[in-house]
Amino acid sequence: MRVLIEIRDDPDEIALAEESISNHGWPIRPCRPGEGRPETATPSHVARIVEVRLLGMRRGIAAQAAHELDHLAARAGLALLVRETVLIHKAETPVQGWEIAPVRLSWRDRVLGLWDAGAVYQPEGFIRAPGGATASPADSIFMSPALSGRYFNPSEHRLRRLRPSRLPKTTPALLALGLATAVSWWGMLRYLDPLLHEHQGLLGVWYAANLSLTFLIALLGLRHAVRYSSTVRHALPWVLPLTLPAMLAGIPRIGSVVQSRYLSHFAFPDSTVTTGWTDSLRAGMFTTLFALAGLALGLGTGGVIHRLSARAGMPFRSAMGMGAFFGTLAAVILAVTAVGRADTAAANDQRALASGHTPAAFYGLEAAFVCARTTTKAPPVYGAPLPTARPLVTYGPEGDRISLWDPETKRSLSMRLEDASFVPARTEHGRAECPQAR
Repeated sequence: MRVLIEIRDDPDEIALAEESISNHGWPIRPCRPGEGRPETATPSHVARIVEVRLLGMRRGIAAQAAHELDHLAARAGLALLVRETVLIHKAETPVQGWEIAPVRLSWRDRVLGLWDAGAVYQPEGFIRAPGGATASPADSIFMSPALSGRYFNPSEHRLRRLRPSRLPKTTPALLALGLATAVSWWGMLRYLDPLLHEHQGLLGVWYAANLSLTFLIALLGLRHAVRYSSTVRHALPWVLPLTLPAMLAGIPRIGSVVQSRYLSHFAFPDSTVTTGWTDSLRAGMFTTLFALAGLALGLGTGGVIHRLSARAGMPFRSAMGMGAFFGTLAAVILAVTAVGRADTAAANDQRALASGHTPAAFYGLEAAFVCARTTTKAPPVYGAPLPTARPLVTYGPEGDRISLWDPETKRSLSMRLEDASFVPARTEHGRAECPQAR
């Protein structure tokens, strides 16, 4: 914005105002002939022209420029008045550019050249000429020996016109693609996993294939980030060694949360989790891989977006910032959904236990049918009454107590080990039964 201001006609006041305005990065100069109207000037004031540079929408920018100068005057105690603001329209000179590229390109550069990304290969030179699309390079191009050490050789080099990049328009599409991938992962965990629960081999192959594809896509973007940013290259040697011990300590904790969520469907306390460190590590590894997949997918998408739109002027920080935001969002959604797999597993195992069948172990938590025989007349039992005529389900004792789940009533109970004796139930005709119930 070009702003006409008036400063009190005092040498010290004028010098202070010009210094304060210049320190803000706004050019200030006296009025040229034709600028300002002497007949409407304020008495005992001199006119100056200030160029206030603001970023934002054009709507309301005139009032914003006047507000910035009034705020500066009030803060610095300047005697100035804002009289008029005008938006500056600067004409842009169209410029056409050419890359001096090798005549023979490798198959990789030819395939990636379809992207028109500007970073497909390393050009050996770059020239620009005013005139836009009507400009044409000279017939013979001289490459300065101080820059390249040799001349332009038409038999070895060719000129590749730099067209306005169409790829920044695809940035929303790429973000939508990354978000759609995360949503598809959520749908797969939420709906496909229960359908393939009985086919663990097929489910494992499906997860491995999709995780590999996700990390491969993320690797392309992260590779560009490492090659482009020196900050990323210097940070990786420090981040990776510090992250690995934290993950080894945190993943088993995540696994314990998954196991506790599974046992909560049986109303068992967290102390029932008596599995080893490796079982907790396996339980937390699945959730961690999905969280890392979401984060890596977001960061990789940010790297790909910058690779495709760097020519149009997109800052590296902006692209990676968007990737980090959407990647963190995807990581949280996928992690919560992956932890929710314990709900599906618990529901399936409860149906199997109700039919008298022993389900497969859930990350070290093995269900077992036992028959209770009381050793006292009325043992204290916390929860439902203790049935002795049908088998009960337990995941092992915790200290001097044991938690039991009744498949028939779907209620849990807890008691001391010394108040009853527990023997494994017999399996007859594929169902668990207690001998005294026959």
